[in-house]
Amino acid sequence: GMLHAFSAESGGELFAYIPNEILPKFANLSHIKYGCKSSDCIPHEYSVDGKSVISDTFYNDAWHSVLVGTLGLGGKGIYALDVSNPSSFSADDVLWEVSANQSPDGASVYEANMGYSQPTPAVVRMKNGKWAAVVGNGYGSSSQKAVLFIIDIETGHLIKSIDTKFGSSLLINGLSSPTPVDSDGDFIVDTIYAGDLQGNMWAFDVSSSDEDNWGVKYGSSSEPQPLFRACADVDCMQSQAITAPPQV
Repeated sequence: GMLHAFSAESGGELFAYIPNEILPKFANLSHIKYGCKSSDCIPHEYSVDGKSVISDTFYNDAWHSVLVGTLGLGGKGIYALDVSNPSSFSADDVLWEVSANQSPDGASVYEANMGYSQPTPAVVRMKNGKWAAVVGNGYGSSSQKAVLFIIDIETGHLIKSIDTKFGSSLLINGLSSPTPVDSDGDFIVDTIYAGDLQGNMWAFDVSSSDEDNWGVKYGSSSEPQPLFRACADVDCMQSQAITAPPQV
């Protein structure tokens, strides 16, 4: 139930972090029936089960090393920690946590669209000058749609949510790990690619300095279209889920 940080030199633990979303699960861990095999047992639950990434970012006139972690099957949420000085890590270094139940700006979009955070996030610089965590919404959300979240790395505020409008309770969907791409060599993202459970490969155009102009690259704002769709039959009645990040 914890993210653990260890010294590479000594092997000693430097700090451990428990995301808020995991706390309600802790009550059962010491129960004598937890994880046993009989019919009256309390089933095992995943906790901090997702991938994490660390990246250099710039805010408050200084460089920071920021870790963005996911819960995987453990929950519908992600978190960010400033790990620039891990040996002196404290509560002040917890930057933010967003989940289906909470966010710094109370964005209702998470409640509807945040799924289990199995996709790997990416940390990049955007054209609006902000450093951001780029996150696929994952699987099992209430809306069952494929949605891209772009989150301010310093504050956790939602910069932009881009809904592909593809998915429903009958067409279960969710966006997988994104791959951001810099096309013009300025080290700032221009396009983000990500697949979904319905076999769609999406291209998101984020090349404008105004985030209001960001969106799905093809089709229209009311009817977005994928770059490509992976089908298991000629009529595409059966799709092939894309869960791996695309390579560019």
